[in-house]
Amino acid sequence: MTAGCGIGREDLARLGYRRLLDASLAPPFDARPAVDEEGAGNEQSAHYAVYDRARWRLALRVMRACRRSVPAELARRLRLLDEFIAFQITPGGDLLQIGESYAARASGIGSPGAGPIRYMSTRGAEGAPPGERARVYRAGYVMGRSGWGWDGRPFTEEMSYTARFGPGRYAHGQNDQMALTFHALGRDVLVPSGHIGYSATSWRRWPASPEAHSTLVVRGVPSATAPRRPWSRTPSGTAPTR
Repeated sequence: MTAGCGIGREDLARLGYRRLLDASLAPPFDARPAVDEEGAGNEQSAHYAVYDRARWRLALRVMRACRRSVPAELARRLRLLDEFIAFQITPGGDLLQIGESYAARASGIGSPGAGPIRYMSTRGAEGAPPGERARVYRAGYVMGRSGWGWDGRPFTEEMSYTARFGPGRYAHGQNDQMALTFHALGRDVLVPSGHIGYSATSWRRWPASPEAHSTLVVRGVPSATAPRRPWSRTPSGTAPTR
């Protein structure tokens, strides 16, 4: 789309625009949309939800620059993505290291807007929180908190929790089904395993394992992994045909 607009090729711009919308709202082969109807990202990672948010904000700017309309459904999902991210920020201001996520602060999220991301990054001083204190996402998340700094209780003294369920590991996820996180009394009580990067395979394997999470482990029983999609690459690197 960007290239087509840049060189004046309307046919290419139209093709790129259509493919972008198809991939984000109705991807082929039963692939998970980038952001689902509830606002959950498809990466199984708090870090990559923030990263994808930045890329989508850029995509919307490019759409408008190319004189393309932003579908109302896509805009709605991206607003809900901000709430999805907000539920993964502790009252202490830390982004939970769910999935392959580096340690990060809410205050480091760029372009926070005027909604829940700004609310979390300013510890309730600006912006607006999600409308509920708890939410269940079909993508595999139960997330909630005692409050958002209302009713006389300071924002930093609230309690928050998450629980993972649902599909097996894929994308930037980890084997964290049934894993819990818990923040209370101004400190982390249960935390995810985090992420150390992609260069050390043996070390990366440990944070992704159930044993590295606050979850039930049955010795000798392998963790669930999402089934291989028909469009995913084979071990040899060649794409299979249907």
